[in-house]
Amino acid sequence: MKVKIFFKYVIPTILAMWVFSIYTLVDGLFVSHFVGPEAFAAVNLSMPVNNTLFSFGILISVGTSTRIGICLGQGKIGKANEIFSSAIFISGILALLTSLLLLIFIHPLANFLGARGPMHQMVVHYLSWVLPFTFFFILSYIFEVLVKVDGVPILSTIGVLSSAITNIFLDYLFIRHFGWGIQGAAFATGLAQLLSFLIFLSHFLKKKGRLKILRIKPKLASLTSAARIGFGDFLTELSYGAILFFFNRSLLSIYGEVGLISYTVINYLSLLLTMTMSGITQGCQPLFSVFYGKEDPRSIRKIFRLALLSVLVASLLFFIPAQLIPDRLISLFISPKNTEAFALTHYALRLYSTAYLFLGYNIFVGGMMAALNKPRFGILISFSRGFLFILLSLALFKSLAPSKIWLAATTSEILTLLLTLFSLWKVNKLSQEAFNERM
Repeated sequence: MKVKIFFKYVIPTILAMWVFSIYTLVDGLFVSHFVGPEAFAAVNLSMPVNNTLFSFGILISVGTSTRIGICLGQGKIGKANEIFSSAIFISGILALLTSLLLLIFIHPLANFLGARGPMHQMVVHYLSWVLPFTFFFILSYIFEVLVKVDGVPILSTIGVLSSAITNIFLDYLFIRHFGWGIQGAAFATGLAQLLSFLIFLSHFLKKKGRLKILRIKPKLASLTSAARIGFGDFLTELSYGAILFFFNRSLLSIYGEVGLISYTVINYLSLLLTMTMSGITQGCQPLFSVFYGKEDPRSIRKIFRLALLSVLVASLLFFIPAQLIPDRLISLFISPKNTEAFALTHYALRLYSTAYLFLGYNIFVGGMMAALNKPRFGILISFSRGFLFILLSLALFKSLAPSKIWLAATTSEILTLLLTLFSLWKVNKLSQEAFNERM
């Protein structure tokens, strides 16, 4: 029975993440083939901003879904709707303010990201078309997570799939047909997020599930409580942008623009894997929260074992092709005629992809801690992985073996895995002590 429930929630979530990855990949394909490798690299320089916006959606949605899941498991429907409504209203206001501030400081932002010369203007053009859609970026993801905890996980797949198809079509229209360049890619992405927002919003307005938007005075305490729970997942997502940012700056200093192009290819190829791991994690989170609310540790352990097996399978499915057929993967984005960038990317991918064997466990356990209302461990894992260990690893390789800097991600993931195993041991020990006290 638990296997059926596991796949009911995890598969739609993975599919939703894959679709998100695919249309992000299609963005890259259109830009790289119809605008150029420099524009392709400029989009990669801008990606930490997208990751940051996405991470704010996760900050609210994961904590909110955890609190709502526990309330629903306890039968407190009214309390669940109060939490839901407060989160939506306050996060919407914050999203609008964030969009305005980033647009005002868009040129300093481009400088901070490392954009120089002609690439600076490309980054500004891209962000100036993405940032007006910040509200829909953040709210559509919050809605996507909450329709799952509302018992309709398939709707998340439908919403993201509709958005993806729209994005791909608009990419072709704006980039290939109209020749709008990276501005076209940004505009297509923004309109696609608007569509998914409207699809998810219609579910709650029609009042088909248990969650409803109430006309209440938003409670800031409800949002801050959710943010504390979701902070670990927020750091996990923010770490994607942080790793991008730190790698971009390091590679620019070692290889110049060609290093940035190579890392852009690797980042796009790695995106599908990280989204798979996030899909497994986020698909399990509502289950962990509900079973936690019901005080059902046996079901939690069953879901945990199924998730670990899924992480192992996904890791191998991505690692093996990166080792055996790297040229076929790389040629999706850059031509073999671009000999310098192609050769560097071949070398780099073989090294970088060793991180694929470890990262899934760190992402999953960090997210599980939030769902089980143990956010401190999730925060520790996410901060160490996305900031502390990656910075130390990059600094180490940059000073001692610059050509091996592509192994910095693997080093960071292995160090984080040791911390992850310690966190699991500590949580299990605390749970056993709590159980003995009740006895």
